[in-house]
Amino acid sequence: MRNSILNVIFFGKRTIFLLVLMFIILISNIPTFVSAWNNHSNNHNDHDSGYHDDDDDFDNNHGGHYDDANNDDCNDETPPPVVTVDIKVNDSDGPITINNDDSYTYSWISTGATACILTSPTGESEISLSGVGDTILSGHPWYPATSSPVTLILSCTNGTSTTTDSVLISLTDIPLPPPPSPSCPLPEITSGLSATATINQPFSYTLTATTTGVTATTTSFAAATSSLPQGLNFSTSTATISGIPTETGTFNVAISTTNDCGTDSETLVLTVNPASNGGGGPSCALPEITSPLTASTTINQIFSYTITATTTGASATTTIFSVATSSLPLGLSFSTTTGTISGTTTQTGTFNVVISATGDCGTDTETLVITVNPVASDNNDDGGNGGSGGGGGGGSSSTSSRSSSGGGGSSRSSVASSIVPAPECFYLRDFMRIDFNNDPVEVLKLQAFLINFEGNDNVALTGVFDQATFEAVSAFQMKYFSDILEPWGHTEPTGYVYILTIKKINEIYCQRIFPLSQVQLNEIIAYRALLDGLKQQGINVELPTGIGGGEDATNTESLIPVIGGASPLRGQILNNLATAIFAQPETLLDTIKCLYGLILILILLYIIGNVLQDILYKNIPPNTIKRFLAKWLTIDVGLVVSIVGAYMFGRWCLILPLLIAFIISLVWTLTYSKHNSMRASVKSWYLVGLARMKSILKETKESPKIPITPIKEGLIKRIVKKEPAESVEEEIIKETEVIILGPEK
Repeated sequence: MRNSILNVIFFGKRTIFLLVLMFIILISNIPTFVSAWNNHSNNHNDHDSGYHDDDDDFDNNHGGHYDDANNDDCNDETPPPVVTVDIKVNDSDGPITINNDDSYTYSWISTGATACILTSPTGESEISLSGVGDTILSGHPWYPATSSPVTLILSCTNGTSTTTDSVLISLTDIPLPPPPSPSCPLPEITSGLSATATINQPFSYTLTATTTGVTATTTSFAAATSSLPQGLNFSTSTATISGIPTETGTFNVAISTTNDCGTDSETLVLTVNPASNGGGGPSCALPEITSPLTASTTINQIFSYTITATTTGASATTTIFSVATSSLPLGLSFSTTTGTISGTTTQTGTFNVVISATGDCGTDTETLVITVNPVASDNNDDGGNGGSGGGGGGGSSSTSSRSSSGGGGSSRSSVASSIVPAPECFYLRDFMRIDFNNDPVEVLKLQAFLINFEGNDNVALTGVFDQATFEAVSAFQMKYFSDILEPWGHTEPTGYVYILTIKKINEIYCQRIFPLSQVQLNEIIAYRALLDGLKQQGINVELPTGIGGGEDATNTESLIPVIGGASPLRGQILNNLATAIFAQPETLLDTIKCLYGLILILILLYIIGNVLQDILYKNIPPNTIKRFLAKWLTIDVGLVVSIVGAYMFGRWCLILPLLIAFIISLVWTLTYSKHNSMRASVKSWYLVGLARMKSILKETKESPKIPITPIKEGLIKRIVKKEPAESVEEEIIKETEVIILGPEK
């Protein structure tokens, strides 16, 4: 009975559980049943409304339609969508026509389709449902021919129905272009491109040109008259260059011929030669200085010298005289209007003065030697003191090397014996420039001159020819342009301390005139002639501004010779080193900076040495020597590195103190074994000195003098005999007690 009840209960519970589960499943599927019922109702209503009958186009295109009302009302299948297709070429439905060699592009689009096929001249190919094809160029298989158009056909389907669209591409038959007309005849210069003329001789050159082609055209000629030598001109009507040239040289003249079709341009090289000495016609009048090339006078006497010149040839030309006034003795000046050197000389000596006479055809340059004699010690000179000699140039006592006439000849010999040589004074002696192996001592003197005499605050005493020194020298050259740059023929400063720059600096410093040697004069004259010749040919030979060069030198390739080039080293390295070692600070602020740097370096090295000895070795007696060497060798090496660094970085004021510190440190390192005796000796002498000082002070206060005690006598003898420091120290202490407390105590 009990088992039966339990079975009923067990199966009853299971039945209840299954019923609950079925109820939950039913509840969860109610929305699905409702949705299915609604879809069935909508499909049934759509069939009843006959919506397929409204799309007549669809029925016409596809040739049929779905039976909506007559079909089974219970059929709930969705009909397939309508397939549409469209293919275009160059955005046109076609047919289209393109020109020969023109390209075209095609594109297509479809709706409701599941696959598309493109039919072309190369066959069928599956393509995407929509897209843009490649550009079709001439030569492509799809490119049409004149008589063979191309058709592109697009077919798309959805599995039930298929729709097709096509486009036709044709090619226009364009006739070939007509043959080109005959080319326009271009001109061509046929006259020679070089010509030679002689100065002051008639000259004529006619431009000619020919044209090739079917039709002749009008031809005109032109010439760059600005490039013609003086005396020649160009006639456009006759196309002739003619006249009488009055200057020599080689001239590059641009010539051209132009017609209706174009221009031909060439360069005519015209050479004008000087007249030959053999005659054959008039020549350009070349000047020739005729005044004597030597003159003498006496100091504090009135002097006058007139430059004269003659010209030879068919016609006279205007002559201009010039003088290198920087070479004149003090008290004399030159007048360009009268061509006269005059004044009262206040300086003795011999002066080489460059004079020149320039005409329309050239220049004659000579050197006038002016001798200024001191007052004679006696009055028995044969020609008198200054004489009345009328030797050339109007000089009161001048003589001529070209003519023996004149009454001043004997005066020259008598005065010459009484010339008193002026004291030698040369401040600068070497040539200098930027980027050059300069003597640093000479550079220091130059910089000192520029600072003290010219007031250049930007220049520093470094012994190096830097940019500031270059700019200061350039300003100095422009300040004395007529004395430094003009004789060379320069118009801009060069920054190069050469012959005339050194001469002017020495003259300002020494307060006297320094004449040039004949070699220097010849060098200046030759350079000036070369410079003028290049300028006449239109060649710019001026040195670039701001680049270290010289009065006649440049750092780049030049047409002019470099004078005073780099000379072999003459101890410059040792001089540079000596200058760097003994350089001193210029101002108090620089001194403080150098002292601060020195103290900082010494403290830093001492700290590094102490740290290094503690790192390497423990502070125990066996390591005493090792610790000492580690510390002081570190300091020695650090001082050497500091000296090298100070030299490399231009801290000149630190080199000498660091060198002294290195020597002391090295001596201290090498004398390690004697440090104890050295300390004892120093301490002994210190105590002796201190005791002696106290004794002297006490003796000055008290009249009776303390007698020399036996202890003191023994102490002196033991010190002289260099006995051990310990015993000497004991004696010093005893002696000190005697001195302080008195001999009786």
